[in-house]
Amino acid sequence: MSTITAYPQTGMSPVDALWTLIQGQSRNVRTVLSRLLYEQQVATEVNLSKAFDRLDHLATLEDGWAGKGSYAVSSQVLSNLRSVLFISEDTDWRDWMIGPDVNATLSLQSKKTGGTISLGANEFSYYVSKNGKELHDSHVPFTSKSFLDVMRKIA
Repeated sequence: MSTITAYPQTGMSPVDALWTLIQGQSRNVRTVLSRLLYEQQVATEVNLSKAFDRLDHLATLEDGWAGKGSYAVSSQVLSNLRSVLFISEDTDWRDWMIGPDVNATLSLQSKKTGGTISLGANEFSYYVSKNGKELHDSHVPFTSKSFLDVMRKIA
């Protein structure tokens, strides 16, 4: 007789779901699932880890980092992008570059589409020319979800 493990929660990562499924399985199945879980965790950490490392580096910039009149990246802006990292998937960051702007904000650019997002303390703006259409908006109120949705849309 086989046992079925239910997974009643939604909105959890595939890694968490796999951990739940491992419980109650035979030893051989647990071994295979554990190996898959480990591989998934390693793959997931690659781009997200780099993005977190990049934010840590950007947090060390001081006023004047790019010459007179350049300002360190705002702690609120860094916090905003960290909140996006926490809800995103590794694949969301595969084609994005993160850089500082002289006005204490961050600029993200898609290596794939050339789309750009400028992130401030309370809002963001974006632009991309994709499939012959221009997608853009300015002064979009920042939420982690709305920012991530735009990243996915213009990537």
